[in-house]
Amino acid sequence: MKTENDFTIIFHRFGSLSDGTKGSINELILLYLENMSVHLAELARAVKAADQKNMERIAHTACGLNETIGIYSLGSLFRNLESSAHTGQFSSIENTLKEISDEFELVRERFRGYAESLMASPPDTGDGNAS
Repeated sequence: MKTENDFTIIFHRFGSLSDGTKGSINELILLYLENMSVHLAELARAVKAADQKNMERIAHTACGLNETIGIYSLGSLFRNLESSAHTGQFSSIENTLKEISDEFELVRERFRGYAESLMASPPDTGDGNAS
């Protein structure tokens, strides 16, 4: 079951986690995308090696990251993978990893579009608001 993401809230959270300027919001978006790419690569290696402990650890970390900023669709998928690894239900893990990769691509495209529009808007005035 997929959970919908409310990107208006997600983008607002990035603003509240930073000083609110376009540059800092963009930096957080890029940091999130970079971290998630690393988590996915590590998770793929753990799945390939059938490393149950690392599957659980990586999925748990990625679940928390996504749920903290409101990307519940990915948080839910990572939680499912963590549970499958914990209970040894390896038959479903590769399918869940594919779902995670597909969903992350959708999120990545949405973030890239937002970052591009953010950086194309008028410059910051220094008070956290674009003029």
